[in-house]
Amino acid sequence: MLGTDPSKKSHIIFSAYTEHPTPKNSSVTYTKTNATDGNPVDAASGVYTALKPGLYGFIFHALTNDLNNVLPTVELRVNGAAAATAAAFNGGTYKTLTLIAGARLNRGDHVSIFVVDDPLFHCQKGIKHRASFAGTLMI
Repeated sequence: MLGTDPSKKSHIIFSAYTEHPTPKNSSVTYTKTNATDGNPVDAASGVYTALKPGLYGFIFHALTNDLNNVLPTVELRVNGAAAATAAAFNGGTYKTLTLIAGARLNRGDHVSIFVVDDPLFHCQKGIKHRASFAGTLMI
């Protein structure tokens, strides 16, 4: 499988998560980030900056038990341009949104998750939600 050889020093994996709401028309920011290459997503801006060129795989997932319309359409953006889009699914008790995409990046390219419409989560007592963003350099 591509990108899974632990002996390769170029193997990069990053992850980030948030439990905070994100307003529409803005980038998701994160509570905690981490990365194998010491270059995690910038928590305050929500931007991952590629240190190495190559084909990257990304996944963004959000889950909530909020019964309001709180899972919008999101975009994976590369240098500010939409590279992939995903919309929420109402699964009954829980609502979920999953975006899986690949992108060929150059060194210095910026990647983020952008909330297009409706907020990502509301702040209400008793509501539980979490979103995570992860990526890996595959080849």
